[in-house]
Order: sequence, then C-alpha cells, then structure tokens
Amino acid sequence: MKLTKSTIRPLILSLATASPAVLAGDSFYEAFSEGKVKFDSRLRYESVEQDGKSDNASGLTIRTRLGYETAEFYTLKGYVEMLDNRVVGGIDDFAPVRPGADYPVIADPAVTVLNQGYLQSTPIEGMNIRGGRQRIIIDNARFVGNVGWRQNEQTFDSFRYQYDVSGFEMDLAYIGRVKGIVPTFDAKVDDIIANVAYNTGVGKITAYYYGLNHSDRGNDIRFDMNTYGVRWNGKADLGNKWKLLYSAEYAQQSVSLWKGQKADLDASYLVGEFGFGWDAYSLLAGYEVLGSDDGNYGFQTPLATKHKFNGWADVFLVTPAQGLSDTYLKAVAKVAGFKFVAVYHQFNSTEGDVNYGNEVDLLAAKSFGKRYTVGLKYANFSASDLPDTYASRSKYWVWGEIKF
Repeated sequence: MKLTKSTIRPLILSLATASPAVLAGDSFYEAFSEGKVKFDSRLRYESVEQDGKSDNASGLTIRTRLGYETAEFYTLKGYVEMLDNRVVGGIDDFAPVRPGADYPVIADPAVTVLNQGYLQSTPIEGMNIRGGRQRIIIDNARFVGNVGWRQNEQTFDSFRYQYDVSGFEMDLAYIGRVKGIVPTFDAKVDDIIANVAYNTGVGKITAYYYGLNHSDRGNDIRFDMNTYGVRWNGKADLGNKWKLLYSAEYAQQSVSLWKGQKADLDASYLVGEFGFGWDAYSLLAGYEVLGSDDGNYGFQTPLATKHKFNGWADVFLVTPAQGLSDTYLKAVAKVAGFKFVAVYHQFNSTEGDVNYGNEVDLLAAKSFGKRYTVGLKYANFSASDLPDTYASRSKYWVWGEIKF
C-alpha cells in the first residue's frame, strides 16, 4: 500500500483513538510481567524437655514461603503467597504430630496453606487500603501480631485501612477470619481493630480499641471482648552515643464469656519499661501486669504474638485466672555482626500471692548480608508454687534462614 497524506491521516486518527485501550492493556500486562517473586525458607530444630512428660520432644522442620507481588496498576497491587511446612528426616517426636505418645508440644505441624492473598491500593500519599488474607502486626504485637516465631504464621482475612502523614498514624481493620498457627486455632470471627498514634518530640503516643467477637469453635466457648488502651513509647538522646529508653502502657478489658452460661468479667493491663542504650548495647528493666477479676479471669490477648512476651518457654500463652505479673531484665548486645540477647523473668500472680516461677532466655544470631541468618535460642522455666500446673521445662532451637 502506498502511503500518502490521504492514507496516513486516518491511520494516525485510528491509532490515537485506540491508544488508551492499548496503553491500558499494556499496563495490565506489565503489572504482571514486571512483578516480584518473594521467597524465604527456614530450617529449624527444636527440642523440649518438660517435667511430667515421659519423653522429650524433638522436631526438625522446614518452612517455605513463596509469593508473587504484581507491579502497580492504577494504584492497585496484588499479592499471593503460599506457605508449606514439613518434617525433615522423620524427626517428628512431638505432640500433636504423635498424640498417642507422652511428648511435649511443638506447635509446628505439617501444613500447606494460602498464607496471604490480597489486593491493595495506595490512592494518595500515606494511605494504604488492603483487602484479603494478610499479615497484621500492630505496635509491638502485644495485642495483634503474626506469631512469626512459629513455622506457620498467623494471618487474617480482613479489610485494613492505614493512613500515615505528618506524624499522625491511623490503623483500622475488620477481621472476619483468623488463620492460626495450627488448624485448631482457625476461627471465624467478627473483630474490629482501631489504633491511632501521634509522634511527638518525646515519643509516640497511641490510643487503641480492640473489639473481638469470637464464636463457637466446637467446644461451647465464645466471647465478646472489648479492650481500650493507651501507650507511650520513646527514647531520648543523652549524647556520646547514650540513649534513655522508656515506655508505658495501660489498658482496660471487659469480656462477656459463654461456657455453658454467661459471665461478665473485666481486668486491666499495665506495663512500664525503663533503660539505657549505648552504641549497640542496651539494658532494659520492665514490669508487666495482666490483671485479674478477683481470681476468676485473667487479662487475655487472643490475637497477640504471645511468644514475644512472658518468656520464650511459652508457659503463659493463656493468662492464669489469678492474673500474671512479669518482672524482667533484658540485655542486648550487637558485636561483630552477632546479636546477643539475655532476659530474666520473675512470674507472680496478681491475686493470691502465688510465685509461678522464673525463666532465663538466651539468644545468639548472626545475619550474613540481607539474605541469610543463623541462630541459637534457649529458654529455661523453673516452676515454684504450682509445679503441677506450670511445669518446669527447657527448650532450645537451632535454625538457618534464607530470603530473597
């Protein structure tokens, strides 16, 4: 065909008319073709020795997460991530994998699940809207977290709105389902999460409300729980690499609990931390109280990353009805690429003057670049007044991790 003015002009007009659709098509294709693959894997050995159990537990598992995130398409991004955890070398001498034997629990059963799958939008600067199955960690994970230490993490089917601008932060979420670290923890829920914060010159001030409505999980237990609280967390530069570290938090919780019949209960939460940091070293003293309603109910945090608090031996994943006070001292050092942590806990009740016991936690870990980590972790809980209820136990972990 000979190109003349009479043939070129309609060709240009047709291309101009079609260009928005063509560009949209190209953008949609590029959103997928230019996305990112995410991968991480953690091989870990765990050993548990516990009083009252005739056998020691041991487990070697490997957790693998594989995800894909699209590039942005008109402010939208999508992400999907599968998680697989499996036993390695037949080393599975632990409950609940072997329920017939008298082993302690290692909460890392074999699973293959959709860990995350969501669509998110960033319509304006500082705003993020996300819907679908997702990881949620709020503040220090004391009330809402992903339980990231376990091989199968906790995620949520939820709609989440976040806004962060000029020192003001807002985090709102509705949760319809919890995917727990073990299948028995999966639950349909009706939860409201509201957290607002402002960064001041002396620290970050946070106010929050967590309204949890958890229905029957097959054992005739359900509850409506409302928790209101405030948190202040900060540090001050003292000069010569010295820093003052401090935080304080208070919350009040009311719960209507159904177990055969209804009970209306309430309890309070209080924590204070104070310490000093110098260069790559820090020393922190803390006192945390999960209160009690006259010995009938202890303050609970059902969605928390509980392993992070009250000792790595995981003795107090459920707060005792008589409450729990945790007096602790924590030292951290970073030397030659290694991170060292040592923590001492003293546990007591808040009602009835019960000495639950004490615990020593130790950690040594090293990262090689941004992709590789190896570590060793140890926890030893020594029971005191109630050894049959809170049995003495020791745990240790050895692990290696890769991510890209």
